[in-house]
Amino acid sequence: MLKSSEVCQILELVRAYSVPIRDDRVRGLITWYVKALQNAIDMIWDNIEWKYSFPELVRRGGKLITNMGLKMRIPIIPRDRAFKKRLREELMKDNPYAAHWVDAVIRKAYSIMKNWRRRYLRGRARKVKPRVRRGFARCKITLMKIDYQAKTIKITLK
Repeated sequence: MLKSSEVCQILELVRAYSVPIRDDRVRGLITWYVKALQNAIDMIWDNIEWKYSFPELVRRGGKLITNMGLKMRIPIIPRDRAFKKRLREELMKDNPYAAHWVDAVIRKAYSIMKNWRRRYLRGRARKVKPRVRRGFARCKITLMKIDYQAKTIKITLK
């Protein structure tokens, strides 16, 4: 059982910060992050393996019922170590920032692809490659220093 002070500590760690893009360094980071993220999504998309799944017949109450109506193409997202290493090496070629930014890009790309796959299998998404529409950069809380009094965020760029 969690105490109320423990809950407050847990909730305090999960935050999102909007930073005004007045500084060219921040604007450059966000521009690079979005391009790298789209490149990672493109590479994952190009290596997706498509398999067919056929209707499954199930007997319920003495009747045969199909779980799926038609055959369906199921995407298998590459998760093997060799592919992730190749993806990281490819993204590091054009990386002017610290290496942990590339790791953040890869984590976010896999998250986007996983969510697209789930929506696709449920019939809520088309068989179209996901696109990054807005500019953002995601950084783990452990890789930034937040000064609450001065209202500043310190991140490693290079």
